[in-house]
Amino acid sequence: MGSPGSPVALDAVVARPPSPHLGPSAPPPRRSWPGWVAPVLAVLPFAVMLVTLGVQRPPITSYGDRAITALEVRDLMRGRQLLGAYSRFGWHHPGPAFLIPLAAADVALGRAHWALDAGMLAAGAAAAAALVWVVGRAAGWLAAWAAAGTVGLYVHAVGPAVFRDPWNPWATLLPLGLLTVLCGAAGAGSIPALAASVVVASVIIQTHLAAAPVALGLVATAAVMAWWIRRREGSGERAASPWRRPAVLAAIAVGVAVWVPPLIQEATGDDPNLSDLWRFFVDGHPGHSLSTAMGAVGDRLGQLPFGSPTHFMATTTAAGWGHVGGALTTVALYLVAGVAVAVLGHRRGDGFARALGVLTVVAIATAVLAVHTAAGPLQAFVIGWVTAIPIGCWMGVASLLLGPSHGRRPAPGAPRPAPGSRRVPPALAAAAAGALVVAGTAAGTAAAAAAPSAATETAPQVTEAWAQLRSGLAGRAGGSVLLLMDDPGDWPVQAGLALELEEHGWRAHVGDEWVFMLGPARRETGHESLVATLRVSADGHPTVRVTSPLGPQGLRAAAARVAAVLGTGPA
Repeated sequence: MGSPGSPVALDAVVARPPSPHLGPSAPPPRRSWPGWVAPVLAVLPFAVMLVTLGVQRPPITSYGDRAITALEVRDLMRGRQLLGAYSRFGWHHPGPAFLIPLAAADVALGRAHWALDAGMLAAGAAAAAALVWVVGRAAGWLAAWAAAGTVGLYVHAVGPAVFRDPWNPWATLLPLGLLTVLCGAAGAGSIPALAASVVVASVIIQTHLAAAPVALGLVATAAVMAWWIRRREGSGERAASPWRRPAVLAAIAVGVAVWVPPLIQEATGDDPNLSDLWRFFVDGHPGHSLSTAMGAVGDRLGQLPFGSPTHFMATTTAAGWGHVGGALTTVALYLVAGVAVAVLGHRRGDGFARALGVLTVVAIATAVLAVHTAAGPLQAFVIGWVTAIPIGCWMGVASLLLGPSHGRRPAPGAPRPAPGSRRVPPALAAAAAGALVVAGTAAGTAAAAAAPSAATETAPQVTEAWAQLRSGLAGRAGGSVLLLMDDPGDWPVQAGLALELEEHGWRAHVGDEWVFMLGPARRETGHESLVATLRVSADGHPTVRVTSPLGPQGLRAAAARVAAVLGTGPA
């Protein structure tokens, strides 16, 4: 996912008009070099992995979803990728926003095998820096240090390799944390932050629909809080002016632009995706019991700070109230913490903390509902985004303990805090923030340095199959190749072969049943130059036969497809 703006742009996004409670001359929190350092510390783990990639330049042979992502990036640059990643349910995630930073890295690095990994890391670094910057603008540089430390702990707990893997479910993790703090700033009265939150939420929804209920719930709650605050302050000229700010207008323009591609596909595509999504969710599917949903959410809420990458990748299987006691305790603790942060934030005139407390409660409740209605096993890629929810609560606590009152926008109706006061003594606050940023940054950076090489992501099966296919193509002019499989379960190797073909100047085509994964541009035409049939043995070794479309293998394949269409043979 790309960042909605640079730190300089975010400076405008979370800037707030003077509060009538403090008077027209109340200054915003003063910026100083420690505040500028915090975003740099947050991106250190990502920088370490980026440097490692640049030094190693691993020759990665793509396989499965990684290969499909690479094909989608190619289609995006050709102007024909209007949707997001495919879903195992036969539809696509709504839009291609997730692919934009990957495509930028692919172009910048000359389509290197590791370019997608670099794009994923760059997007994660941008989200981390933006998250810390928003916290710093809303609650001061000590809170920004705490945010940088929290990002480091989160990278360590989830596993740095996740943030390098160019797969759409992982692209929602830190952006959801960014969305939460943006909504916190919006809930404290910042209209620019509200506009920016709509953009970030749109990117998250387009990337992976599983996180859509929480993203929508956060933005809706922030909008209600922002409306309430501005209503309490009056509806004069000053209250209306934020909507005319360049940052707000730019965010609105971007928010509209990201939804243009899926709307075009809906209007012009052979299989309108938004209609497919509507039918899928309206028809209903078996979900999970309330105990399983709460257990899964609690299990993921506990990932920060003491979870492990192995735990993050595990599929949640516990069912029944008797088997989810520990996870329910985690849910209860975070709900209580959210309420406490909201109440204390209101009493102390800390609108940012109050909003984050409310948003924590809303996010947990919405996450339980989303998991309760989710179809299929609760694998990591389905519910991994839940691990980012606690970031908002942690930042609310940081604002309460470390944020200076001077220049803060008080909550309407709350007692006016003493100017220049701080929640804890300055020396103790600085020590606490320093300890967290050192521990978190060290943990995240050490984990990044120890992460397995991206070369481990290469696929030997694809390498072996491509060597055979390339041998069969030797001496032939470029053209299109129809890829067939004896076993549909071998689709990951087929996807890797499709990418290799296109990287070497050929066009890959597949049967209709695989178009939803590899894209309509690769639909079989009946005029392919060659047919390549893949078979993977029981011991995992692939065999690829290259034949003419008019040869025996090609004729048998054509007959089988005709029989499937007419209903006279197996599909």
